[in-house]
Amino acid sequence: MKYALDPALVPAMAELKRGSANAPRPVRGDWQAVRASANAGQAYMPALSPTVTGVTTTDFTTETFDSEATLLLRWYAKTGKTPGSAVVYAHGGGMLGGSVDLYDEVVAWYVAHSGIPFLSVDLRLAPEAPTSTAMAEDVYSALIWLREHAASLGVNPDRIALMGDSGGGGPTAGAAILARDRNIPVAKQILIYPMLDDRHTKLARHGVPIELHVHPGAPHGFERFVPDSDIARRAMTDRIRTITDI
Repeated sequence: MKYALDPALVPAMAELKRGSANAPRPVRGDWQAVRASANAGQAYMPALSPTVTGVTTTDFTTETFDSEATLLLRWYAKTGKTPGSAVVYAHGGGMLGGSVDLYDEVVAWYVAHSGIPFLSVDLRLAPEAPTSTAMAEDVYSALIWLREHAASLGVNPDRIALMGDSGGGGPTAGAAILARDRNIPVAKQILIYPMLDDRHTKLARHGVPIELHVHPGAPHGFERFVPDSDIARRAMTDRIRTITDI
């Protein structure tokens, strides 16, 4: 079966293919090369969109659950906007790439357009992460830090959502499970093309409120390749609506 791209995405994807045609392919098992390639691609993405303005950032840190590392937490707030709800965000990158710095424009865009502050967490990555649940624990640690500092940041601790895309989606969902098991409230999960299976259908069968959006003809990361396309605008409008409803 042939995969049909949304027409608005075809030129950009063709250009991407041409631009990467002669790029060296990492050897199987060479995770350092895969990470470098993924990070180079993410570093290029901000050039495709206008620079975000009107958002301030402040860096904080918190200790990991195992006391083996210190996590960078970056707080994004829209200038002049009074907080209330907030989002803890886990960046993408296939669970072995990406960083808070590489996702700076992504998170700032959400904050600028929603008015909702975000806390972006620099979770530890595979294969260095010490356990299979460490990434989820890192997102959970960011959630706990934000709850503990909610008063000083003007955040309602019962209106904190967890959000992640791609490789950050799995750790985000995992953190929500940890929060559930430890009796920590989470207002909402927002998972963008997460690295997960289809167990959301099981949740729906058990009456858990779920909103699922599928965009035919849109490959992974489509909204960053052609941000001005109709399909990207529809997707981002839905995300902003979901964020502002927290």
